[in-house]
Amino acid sequence: MPIFFGLLTLLTLFPLLTGTELSIAKPYPIVGISLNSEDKKADKDVISVNKKRFDVSEESLTGTQILQLAGYDPNQYDLFLVHGQKDELIGPGQNVPMEDGLHFNAILKNVPYGGWDDT
Repeated sequence: MPIFFGLLTLLTLFPLLTGTELSIAKPYPIVGISLNSEDKKADKDVISVNKKRFDVSEESLTGTQILQLAGYDPNQYDLFLVHGQKDELIGPGQNVPMEDGLHFNAILKNVPYGGWDDT
């Protein structure tokens, strides 16, 4: 217990004796760093295809490019963009704007997928 009070006294008197402040974490502003549109383009987005993650730096990719990036043959697989309970079929030449966190499913073309309609 005396050690605690000694430490507490030291921490209390230190700023008075030295003229400086004690701080565990003092935030320092970062000067001169901002993300302009060119810097944002250089950032990579992370997308996933069948729960495998991929870094992409392009602003948009086609369905074929996404399948090829994930290692799937576009002639044998369909690509679906996951939207909650409903998935959107992405055509081979359809452009998809890349955003961080997009999820896709690559499904063999001869396998029925998402054939039900709740509307």
